[in-house]
Amino acid sequence: MPPRSGPKVFGRFSHLFSDTGFRGPVLTLLSGSAVAAVISFGAQIILARLYTPTDFGVANYFISVLSILITFSSLRYEDAVMLPADDREAAALGWGALLLVGGFSLALLGLTPVREQAAAWVEVPGLAPFVPLIPAALFSMRLFKVLENWHTRKSAFRKVSRVQVSSNLMMSAYRLAVGFARPAPGAGGLIGGFVAAQVLGAAIYGRHAVRAWGRTFREAFAWAPIRAGYLRYYTFSVFSTPSALIGIVLIRLPLLLLPLIGFSEDVLGRYAVATNLMAIPFSLIGTSVGQVFFVQAAEARRSGGLGRLLENVHQRLVMLGIFPTLAVMLAGPQLCGLIYGPEWREAGVYLQLLAAWLFLAAVVSPLTYVYDVLEKQRAALIVNLTSLALLAAALAAPAGAERGILEVLLRLSIAGVGTRLLQLGVAARLAGANAGALGKAHLRYGLLSAPFLLPAAGALALGSAWGTLAALALGGLGYAALLIRREGLLRARPEGATGSSGT
Repeated sequence: MPPRSGPKVFGRFSHLFSDTGFRGPVLTLLSGSAVAAVISFGAQIILARLYTPTDFGVANYFISVLSILITFSSLRYEDAVMLPADDREAAALGWGALLLVGGFSLALLGLTPVREQAAAWVEVPGLAPFVPLIPAALFSMRLFKVLENWHTRKSAFRKVSRVQVSSNLMMSAYRLAVGFARPAPGAGGLIGGFVAAQVLGAAIYGRHAVRAWGRTFREAFAWAPIRAGYLRYYTFSVFSTPSALIGIVLIRLPLLLLPLIGFSEDVLGRYAVATNLMAIPFSLIGTSVGQVFFVQAAEARRSGGLGRLLENVHQRLVMLGIFPTLAVMLAGPQLCGLIYGPEWREAGVYLQLLAAWLFLAAVVSPLTYVYDVLEKQRAALIVNLTSLALLAAALAAPAGAERGILEVLLRLSIAGVGTRLLQLGVAARLAGANAGALGKAHLRYGLLSAPFLLPAAGALALGSAWGTLAALALGGLGYAALLIRREGLLRARPEGATGSSGT
């Protein structure tokens, strides 16, 4: 909502951050995502010089384990919070999700006595000291998500944006503080920062929820409405849970299996840092868009505009992501060497091989909410099972001795691109979207990006790493200016507009 008074410059652009329609909420969330991404990137440049690749490998394995466990710990009832018309019914679903994850977290305490054996079994011995943290971290993550979904349901997008910034700031500050305080901080500094961010975010959300909707939550905390929610939205537990589990495994599978097929924690860390260079900003954008898309898609389904909405959101995601993707495919080693240090150049080679997959993952992931909106969880499960089989086959095939990890990552990327295209195709068909329009978006923005990449290609041919970085930065600004002009991204839109430029 535009402020009643303030600088004229802000007034000219305040319409971009309205609480209605699609673009306003997305830009509100993206503003927080942009700040969070800047914080994460700035910290990452320093962290790569404070922590070793092995530290990153162990920390990211810990986070991958949590990501797997969290998908079935609450049977996905927190996603159903978006759907009921009645707030008390939605709040009861939130309580139901928290009761399930609380019981599951208590059960996981049984891993503590066997943490050494568990870490040895997955071939990541450095994980053992951190196994006792898993239950508390898991509960904090799910509480964070339940409350985030509630705030999204209530269109409290500015609060969501502020929490994004606060939690990322906490994570980076904790990791940097430990890194500077200890000569060899180890993976504990990275893991502790991640857990602290989840706790802080959940606390901020919880404080605001109690103040704004405390009565609703108190009235919903009863077995009868919780049980009714379990029964009404059982498809989330029966179909969404295995589907979501497979979906996150598709993302985390390389990190989980690389140690088991003979690669060290050092390789694991380089892989994690390489993927984070794209995954951090892309996931923040995808989460921001997905949150609003979920709410808008439910309304669009009732009005018959779901297919058009999917096309428009897909177009905007491609528009935002294709230039940086092509940039890292062009100059990944040079970028990683400059950003993280010369010892990280190999991570840039990993990134070149994985970039297309990471890009499609960022584009497609928010659009898979179509399956939940249409209550087509069974179709999502079938698609994800097929995708899992493709990725598992890519990892299972033995790699040649000479190429090793590079051959594995190339096969993985090809399989990953195929899985994401499958997910997009099925979601588009279910929503009634035009497949041709989806393909044209990639071609259109790829061609628009190409001229802005040519100077970087020239600098790269001359062997100038800093020249390449400068050319990419200027090219990115030029591409952004072109989009703002061509797409009319700063023009005011009618309230509630979701047209091609409205997103």
